[in-house]
This record gives sequence, structure tokens and C-alpha cells, in this order.
Amino acid sequence: MNIFSLRDRTIVVTGASSGIGRAVSVACDRAGASVVLIGRDETRLAETRDMCKNSPLVWPCDLSDLDAAAKVVRSIVEQTGPLSGLVHCAGIYRNCPLRAVRGKTLQSIMGINAFSGVMLTKGLAMKGNALPGASVVLFSSVMGHVGQQGLVAYCMSKGAVEQATRALALELQKDEIRVNAVSPATIQTPMSEKMFSVLDEHQREAIDRAHPGGLGSPEDTTGAVVFLLSEASRYVTGASILVDGGYCAQ
Repeated sequence: MNIFSLRDRTIVVTGASSGIGRAVSVACDRAGASVVLIGRDETRLAETRDMCKNSPLVWPCDLSDLDAAAKVVRSIVEQTGPLSGLVHCAGIYRNCPLRAVRGKTLQSIMGINAFSGVMLTKGLAMKGNALPGASVVLFSSVMGHVGQQGLVAYCMSKGAVEQATRALALELQKDEIRVNAVSPATIQTPMSEKMFSVLDEHQREAIDRAHPGGLGSPEDTTGAVVFLLSEASRYVTGASILVDGGYCAQ
């Protein structure tokens, strides 16, 4: 028996249209899972589907509507049956110094990065929506562990994910649902490319120096996710796994 297999499991992945979400979707598919791809861009979701072998279900959805985020899980279950896992990869990154922070900025970043993951988990935890032993994986960041100037809103949102992971793990243990987080350093994705586009040469060099193992690829995060979704991690809950190439070891 392969304890890392996801065969016969239905896994929902948000942010599946690109970057980490796309890589996680493909990795889960290759590990044997039936994957449900959530994102806003139906065309890009179809591209992710075409990279998979097991014909994932494409489910366009805007997670900024938090009440809809809680209900979408039930809608999916009506079509697929109870779920074995949920991976919340959708997120917003915005370089925004304190002077430029506005209420809308905080609400949008906290909404997608932290609040929507909680609401999706709420949907999964509702009666009949999850199989015993189901696993939730929330995407945090090294910025949930350390601070960074100019990123107060982003750091807040990922710190919230870290604490939500612990609280949800304790609350849902009685329902046989595990909750964990994955905390990557800078991963080369379309989102991070936008960040690099506004930085000067010295700022980019500083980011490179902060990553002893170099910048990561989306695929570098997928092993931790598959582990947390699989039987191999059945005794792991409330944890946050750093996937950072040594960033936080300094």
C-alpha cells in the first residue's frame, strides 16, 4: 500500500488556474485523486484540466464573496459526493507600505488570503460534506512567521492563516477533519512576477540573498501538500510546514 497515494479521493483545489494552485492540482491528479478546480478564469482552469489525466471538474467561482465560498462546497458535494480534501491556494500579494494602506486594501487581502479559507473549511465541515479523515491544507507563507516592511497587509493575512490553522485543527478533530498549513517562501509565479516588475535591481538582489536555496518553483510546494492530504500524515494536524529553501533558518 502506498501511504502517499490519493487514489479514490476527491480533492478541491482553489486558485487552480495558475501558479501554485495549478501545480498542486496536477500533483494531486498524478497521485490518483479526482480533483475539482476552483478559480475565476474558466479558460485558464480549462488549461489546468488539460494538464491532468483524470478529467478534473472545473468549477468557476469568485471567492471574494465569502458567503458563496461556504456554499460552493455543498454544491460540489451534490455532484461529486463527500470530499476527502480541500487545498486553499488562492491568494493576493500586494506590496503596500503603511502610508498607502486603505481599508479596501486590508479587506481584499484578508478576504481572499484568510477569510475565504475559513469559510471553505466551514463548508467542508458541514454534515455530509466530508469523509472521515478528510484533510484541509491552507496556504500560508514565510510572511506568516516573519515580518517584512511594505507588506503589513500581506503579513497580517498570513499570520491569520497560521492561527486559523491551529484553531480549526482543534475544533474539527472531533469531526475527523485534519487542518494544516504550508508556508512557502517566494515562489516564481505570475503573482510574484508582478511584484518583481515594480522592484529595482537592488531590491531584487536583496530578495535573492534572503533565499539560501534560491527562489522556489510551484512544483516545490506540491510534495508537502500531497503528504498532508494523504494517509502518510494521518497523525499531523494543526501544523505549518515551511517550504522555504532555508529562508526562516537564518
